[in-house]
Amino acid sequence: IAALANSYGGWLFYGVAEKSKDNPVAGEFPGISADALSAALQSIRQAAAEYLSPVPHFDIYPFHGPDDETGLAADRAVLVVRVPWGPNAPFVHKDGRIYRRVADASEPKPESDRFVLDQLWRRSEPKRKAFADWFDEDPVLMGAEDSMSYMRLLVTADVWGDKGLNGNLPLAR
Repeated sequence: IAALANSYGGWLFYGVAEKSKDNPVAGEFPGISADALSAALQSIRQAAAEYLSPVPHFDIYPFHGPDDETGLAADRAVLVVRVPWGPNAPFVHKDGRIYRRVADASEPKPESDRFVLDQLWRRSEPKRKAFADWFDEDPVLMGAEDSMSYMRLLVTADVWGDKGLNGNLPLAR
């Protein structure tokens, strides 16, 4: 999770077996038993909270069987963990190492390159500056509005900027 958050984000799949080390694509989908699913979810969340600082954002989606296309059985599920790139990098493992994803390697590489570390530290600056600029900017008020109370509302459904600017926000009337 830290390696993905420190890099460009990505996906983790629990309950999927690779075809081989030479061909690291999904081979079989044995899944996780329905009885062990809740414990697996909790284990992932607790491990991130215990071993990473700060804890990066991630979402976990269970994909339940049966699924004929993958062969996932009815009493099994695959856990899909979506990890966006983290604006508050670097995310440091409790042993002091900073992990980063390199190519499609399944083993993250501890980071010690000072240039890369500086880039990780600076990554959050544009987001923080944009928020500070928005916060410090006075709203444009007209006439009688000058004496009225107002509330500023920041709606942000895409904090990490990985979904693009054309998101749909359904509003109820």
